[in-house]
Amino acid sequence: MKTKLIAVDLDGTLLNDKQEISVKTREALQKASRLGIKIVPCSGRPFPGIKEYLDQLDLQDPNQYVVAFNGALVLNAQGNAVVEELLSYQDFLFLKK
Repeated sequence: MKTKLIAVDLDGTLLNDKQEISVKTREALQKASRLGIKIVPCSGRPFPGIKEYLDQLDLQDPNQYVVAFNGALVLNAQGNAVVEELLSYQDFLFLKK
């Protein structure tokens, strides 16, 4: 079976203790991307907190995606929402009880 996508968490997985992507990891993910494998950073962070790592991995293609806010928002590399599953005000009131 051919690998088509690599989804990777940022904090504690992709990033080291210095909040950096190691050279070896960056090279491996860039190679996978060149082979047509989608690299999808996933995080609890908002998009601006993920974007710098997209840039470091050279993943700016409009067909590149990011999972932000712990899965509540999927965006393309330009920051345009593809999927939004945000809480409504009614959901908030229910959870507040």
